[in-house]
Amino acid sequence: MPLDWRTEWEVRTDGNDNWGGGFFAGRTGATKTATDNYTYGPSYQAWTGTDLIINSTTNTLVRSPSRPFANADIGHVIQITGGTGFTTGFYEITGSVVDGSDVWWSLDRAAGTAGS
Repeated sequence: MPLDWRTEWEVRTDGNDNWGGGFFAGRTGATKTATDNYTYGPSYQAWTGTDLIINSTTNTLVRSPSRPFANADIGHVIQITGGTGFTTGFYEITGSVVDGSDVWWSLDRAAGTAGS
């Protein structure tokens, strides 16, 4: 499934080509405020991680041990730029799934090979 056509892309001249930069305010649970939309305004948040994990059974679920899930993540777009077993591209966080003690981001489509 492609990203929704209503996704808002934020382009900054002081950013990095490998950072994501989109937000879909129409996603259930998503809001568009300066605090909930990390890509918006002068206080945008750029987070870069190298520890993304794809769930061992469901390849649309990912998590980062160094960046726990927050409800405000829903509707944001992340960019995967590499990694063994990962498919590079932009992915929308559509929700969350609790599996034991872990909370996983649910993405709009598969991020690669399960267990990567």
